[in-house]
Amino acid sequence: MSRPPLFEFERDRDGPVSRARQLTQTAGVTHPPVDIERLARMAGVKDIRLTDLDSAHACLIPHSAGHIILVNRRSTHGRQRFSIAHEIAHILLRSSGMKFRRKGGAVSNTEERLCNLLAGELLMPLDLFKRHARACDPSLDWIVELAKTFDTAIEAAAWRFGEVNSSGVEVICWERQGTSIVPRWIIGEEITRSWSPPSSLVRSLDDTTFGPACAFATERLVVSHERPPDKENVVLRLESRRFARKDPRYVLTLVRYSGVAMKDRQANHASAGTAEAGLEEAA
Repeated sequence: MSRPPLFEFERDRDGPVSRARQLTQTAGVTHPPVDIERLARMAGVKDIRLTDLDSAHACLIPHSAGHIILVNRRSTHGRQRFSIAHEIAHILLRSSGMKFRRKGGAVSNTEERLCNLLAGELLMPLDLFKRHARACDPSLDWIVELAKTFDTAIEAAAWRFGEVNSSGVEVICWERQGTSIVPRWIIGEEITRSWSPPSSLVRSLDDTTFGPACAFATERLVVSHERPPDKENVVLRLESRRFARKDPRYVLTLVRYSGVAMKDRQANHASAGTAEAGLEEAA
């Protein structure tokens, strides 16, 4: 069973994201977790109610006296907070006068993607998240701790973590499709390009040599190493772990360079630094 990704690559979003950033700054957010209900009130939300929703995580009911947000009581606590932030994002976008094309009355996919990005900024303000994310070496365990610290969904924290650790670190979210696993999203594609094109990252669930596939069958952390074809000096270290108690479950993989590849990268950076220094001296 497939489900839509929380995020899509949408780099031209500085304008909309700045509205979310302005809201957290006005609220004086200085430490996690963000008081998302306070932000909702500041954005014009009159009430937040837990209720039973058939398929949606939340919905926004516009009202002249103040919006109402309905949140699915069956969602996890972290997902509920993300859903509230997502509905606040709808308010921010509409109050800014932004308009999106709709088909058959359905909300625009572009609007939904932007709202997810704004929700990430509301719950995990960039500068604040950077300070916490870089306090420890990259790992899936650290991503889980960050999700707890910021009281948000693990998938959302994983995406944000990939954003602030773009050099030498990549995060992949896998989903099951029939008897295969495919990447639902990838943040930071530098490593993937050296490994194989993202479109070809489709593996069988029964592939016991591939860590992410093995992770679907266990709740434990699976550590594996991949050597891309025809690249003798590249070794990738993969940490993979399954999340979500019920289907559709997903696996997060943290990818890093390992072994000889890391030494080569460090040597390249060192040579680049020497060359730059030589240019400065010559000038």
